[in-house]
Amino acid sequence: MKNEPGVSRREAIAASGIGLLAAGSVASVAQSDGAPGAGKETMVRVEDATNVALSLSPDGRRIAFDLLGILWTMPVAGGPLKRLTGDFDDLAQPDWSPDGNRIAFQSYRSGNFHIWSVAADGSDMRQHTDGLLDDREPRWSPDGRTIAFSSDRADGRYAIYLLDVASGRVTPLSSGTTNDSEPCWSPDGQRIAYVAGGTKLVIADVATGAVSEAASVPPSPDRFNPSAIMAPTFAPDGRIAYTRVQPGSVTLVVDGKDVVVGEDLYPFRPAFTADGAILYGSGGKLRRWQGGKAAVVPFTVQIPVTTPDYSKKARDFTSATPKPVVGIAAPMLSPDGKQIVFAALNDLYLMPVGGTPRILVGDAFHKCDPAWSPDGGTIAYSCDRGGTLDLWLHDVSTGKERQLTNIPDKAVAWGSWSQDGKLIAFLDQEGALHTVEVATGTVRKRFDAIWEPGRPSFGPDGQTIAYAAFKPVTAAIAKGRARYCRSIWRPAKAPIARCSTASRSARAAMTGRSGRPMARQWPSSSPARCGSRPSHRTAASPARRARSAPNSPMRQAGAGIPGHSCI
Repeated sequence: MKNEPGVSRREAIAASGIGLLAAGSVASVAQSDGAPGAGKETMVRVEDATNVALSLSPDGRRIAFDLLGILWTMPVAGGPLKRLTGDFDDLAQPDWSPDGNRIAFQSYRSGNFHIWSVAADGSDMRQHTDGLLDDREPRWSPDGRTIAFSSDRADGRYAIYLLDVASGRVTPLSSGTTNDSEPCWSPDGQRIAYVAGGTKLVIADVATGAVSEAASVPPSPDRFNPSAIMAPTFAPDGRIAYTRVQPGSVTLVVDGKDVVVGEDLYPFRPAFTADGAILYGSGGKLRRWQGGKAAVVPFTVQIPVTTPDYSKKARDFTSATPKPVVGIAAPMLSPDGKQIVFAALNDLYLMPVGGTPRILVGDAFHKCDPAWSPDGGTIAYSCDRGGTLDLWLHDVSTGKERQLTNIPDKAVAWGSWSQDGKLIAFLDQEGALHTVEVATGTVRKRFDAIWEPGRPSFGPDGQTIAYAAFKPVTAAIAKGRARYCRSIWRPAKAPIARCSTASRSARAAMTGRSGRPMARQWPSSSPARCGSRPSHRTAASPARRARSAPNSPMRQAGAGIPGHSCI
């Protein structure tokens, strides 16, 4: 456990001159040593809350919630906000301790999500977990001694863990193969409900570990419109509530009955008041539901926002003065080593080594990924001249063009020749591997989509195609590690993959990227997608929020790779 943290990474960035939210209260100044850069400060009135998670104090008098990555409290009926944390804590999922003295939350302050807590008056911030992986969704036990949370410590799989608050000791609760998340305690502290695999709500006996299923939804066949169970919580009388996400709807279910229907419901747990009302967030507001009717819980706060002052770089977009071309892509050396073909300014150029480049293919269409034939007489490239990206062939000596593929529902890229010049391997926009016969244009799909593969390459015998891809080690992908895999396709043989773990910095070096959120992962029996965690600051559709969560069926990390083995 760590008390009174020093300057965080985000604060260091702010101190170096990037101005974000200015400190807005004495408490925030105490918790945040960073200062925004010099500039003009503007007060912005905030009275809406998108994708916020809330928690009701044990005495039922105050609501804690996350807004703009900052922790606030306010009276249960609405009113002025009290700010408890600083600008750069990047926190979410608050939860009151049973005695009402502290509020736990997840925070990205240190560069990973970890469990922190702060006193109810905004003082005495403490860090409870540490390490390289994510710890999220803290929930105090009824006796205040333990915090249940989800973490991807289980070799990249999210599972439920128990933190002894006094000692800091962490022990696992859930086991198995599913990604488990969003734990919540029963009122007697003997059971913990959590989401398993995105589509099941299960209840575990804390003492014995016995698990029973409480609810489920059938997986959606449409990966862009998933089904999921999210945000379970127990009511004080032992009833269980959760959010059911299905294509086109997000519904709050309490004790098996649909309660909040037809709203833009945020997929975070509700709170129950002593008089039977339900507090939740939807449609930009905090709301109180009782007797079949919902009313807004109003709040207003003035947030200072600093527009930084800096010298803007002068850019010349209009003059005809010659300028160096800096956006050069995909240079490829000819087989005889004398010429280089490359893409620039939306055209293909050919340049003798040490000489002056000339336009090889120039028109208004998009062109990319040139590749020399083994004999150096033809250059294959991708172009949308026919409506979508297809492979085209350019005869270097005559300039004659030929469209090789015509796949209206695909975007074709990264062509690579076999050594005998008879086949070209390429990828479609989903990452699936195909080959095309140069003589006939016959296309064959060789392997299903994998996540963000690299350019394919034929082996010396022409019977093997190797290409690289990333397999997520963990669902914590917004900042984290990935597995760098060389996927190898062989005809009539099972594809294999050899993998090694890559840090974000190594990944950036290999890909030229800076750890952007993953868009797709390796295929499994249930198609999966990865994305960033549901934001507590930005708007998103219910389906997008659902597929962002680590328990979502669209974001299951570590999924099996049919026909692959990783060593």
